[in-house]
Amino acid sequence: MMMSVDVPDPDVDAGQVIVSLTVFSADPIDQLASFGTERAAGESEHRYSLGTITFDQPDWNARIDQLESALDTLLDFLDPLPEAVLHAEGTVVRIFMTLPRGAETISARLVRRLANLNVTLWIDT
Repeated sequence: MMMSVDVPDPDVDAGQVIVSLTVFSADPIDQLASFGTERAAGESEHRYSLGTITFDQPDWNARIDQLESALDTLLDFLDPLPEAVLHAEGTVVRIFMTLPRGAETISARLVRRLANLNVTLWIDT
């Protein structure tokens, strides 16, 4: 008698996306105080974790819209901050994205918004 076992196909992509927004700053940022600040022992910089959005979307057309929405939602937290704070020498604004294999699309509008907010993108697959 043959036994049947379901083994996940490594080539099948569930379309998992993880997007997080973190701001690192040499000085405290009052407008982000509600997000708390994390500092490891011996570190002088302040780290503000503004949020993480996770979703699974195997359909790449739908994933484009969800990715744009997730990025806009997180970037909205930065809107109240003065440009001088976001562009300060001691400030790093980072979006970390874990994306499925293949290509993802971000609109020109969103690329401009990321640039205006001085966001650095870190991408993992």
